[in-house]
Amino acid sequence: MPHRYVAYPNQVLSGSEYGSGQVSIPTDENQRKKKPPMPITAGKVSQFAGRTARELMVDTLWPLASTGPMKESRERLRLLRASYRGQPALVIGNGPSINGQNLGKMPNFVTIAANAFFLKSDSVGVSPMFLTVEDPLPAEDNKERLKAYSGATKIAPWDLRGIFGDNSEYIYCNFQRTYAPFVAGRFPLYSDDFSRRAYWGGTVLYMNIQLASYLGCNPIYLIGVDLSYQIPSSAKVEGNIITSTEDDPNHFDATYFGAGKRWHLPETERMQRCIYSAYEHLRQRGVSLINATDGGNLQGLPRADFNTL
Repeated sequence: MPHRYVAYPNQVLSGSEYGSGQVSIPTDENQRKKKPPMPITAGKVSQFAGRTARELMVDTLWPLASTGPMKESRERLRLLRASYRGQPALVIGNGPSINGQNLGKMPNFVTIAANAFFLKSDSVGVSPMFLTVEDPLPAEDNKERLKAYSGATKIAPWDLRGIFGDNSEYIYCNFQRTYAPFVAGRFPLYSDDFSRRAYWGGTVLYMNIQLASYLGCNPIYLIGVDLSYQIPSSAKVEGNIITSTEDDPNHFDATYFGAGKRWHLPETERMQRCIYSAYEHLRQRGVSLINATDGGNLQGLPRADFNTL
């Protein structure tokens, strides 16, 4: 039987550990038990150290680059700062709930979508203003479709430049993935200057919220943030990477992570924590982050009915 991961409403995050809000834990009784940590091998330590060193190098060089693709991306991002000040943003998650929402309203918002949203463009003819990807797995598996996608400003982390190249219409950002062990209880960090750096937060939505606030948008609405996942019993799981062998039950299209596609184990507790942290950060700066998802398990944010916006 597949395991379904959802936000579990009766278990509240402690203030000392996470701030506030709700956690996401497996509903299956056996899965609620704390999962044993993955073994830390010398290879994993070496891999993490190497990635951290590369990120530190990029972070150092990013503001200094005077020529080349790094400078070009940095300057293109700077041009976007506050370019949509005071306009409402729609940050689109890819949960099944968006199938029941009127995406014909997208032109009323500054729209930011992610990953394989091109499948929704194929089916209903809607295009976002911005299309992002930050996870290497969907970037690699959808490389050709993402490179060919037109009509949106496309943004990806600098470390995905090897996938998309310098002539693919992508703007790259200085994206920090490995900082979490170094900031302890301050995770996740939030960037108010997307042209300088952006921070990983367990979901591409966290990057996209940082982008929306950098664009000057207010309010920022979320849709399609269902925070509910099944891992089919037929899926191949190696470490934290899942390879699908059948249709995807977790997204708006069955082929999103369909047979042969790879995805990471869904850490919904971390997603909840990071989105709520973004909400608190923005609230203190007078920016509203509002959950307009039809249903779903995201907790702690004010809600709105997308159909009435």
